[in-house]
Amino acid sequence: MESKNGSKKTRSKKGTNKKYKRICKRCGKVFFIVNIFDTKRNRAIYCSDECKSRKYFINASYFDTITPDSSYWLGFIYGSSVIRNITTISIFSRSKPMLESFNKYLNSTYLIRNSTNVITKEKKFRIDIHNTSFLNSLFNHGMIIRDNLKLELPILAIKSDFIRGYLDSDNGFVYQEGSQNIIVLHSISITLLSEISNIIGGKIFSNQNQWSLIVKNAELHYTLLYNNSTLYDINKKSKFINSN
Repeated sequence: MESKNGSKKTRSKKGTNKKYKRICKRCGKVFFIVNIFDTKRNRAIYCSDECKSRKYFINASYFDTITPDSSYWLGFIYGSSVIRNITTISIFSRSKPMLESFNKYLNSTYLIRNSTNVITKEKKFRIDIHNTSFLNSLFNHGMIIRDNLKLELPILAIKSDFIRGYLDSDNGFVYQEGSQNIIVLHSISITLLSEISNIIGGKIFSNQNQWSLIVKNAELHYTLLYNNSTLYDINKKSKFINSN
């Protein structure tokens, strides 16, 4: 169409830049579409072809928002997992209920399998998670592939909840000695244990191929670790309760 002076007019297309928010049914990630009719055609359900073809799913963005619960599970993962590559993490525990709770909080459908250590022959339970987005979220919080020597206390995590989560991992223990409690945390990262020690005290010792943080009179930290918390290993918490 031409105007009176001969110049061409262009017709604006309204709404072409509008985007519609969607949440991936598999990973929980937010993504956007430009064609609203895709939702009516039962499309735009998954954020990517990877999610569409994935057999199991997990809330991959769970750790994008730091809360007391996500800080707890981040601590648990720090003490219980091995990141094998950029797409796979294995989370271990002697306690199957702990892994069941993990799956519940992260909306995970990954299977809990039996696992046996090839060296010690110790039997545990294991979840193998194959999800690039989930791993990237952990990398953003300081997790490192196969190099736990360099682990540090995550900057954004709520420290008391993170420590309680680490305590509830297979690298955390609570003992009773007379009228006092003793907390023992193991790690191959002396940096991580040093940063935890700055919060709850204790002394660090070399223990074969790893380091151990031993905190005596640990009942003094009961309020710090458990005040207003609803997420914990009841077996470990009960040892504090029994000492009071």
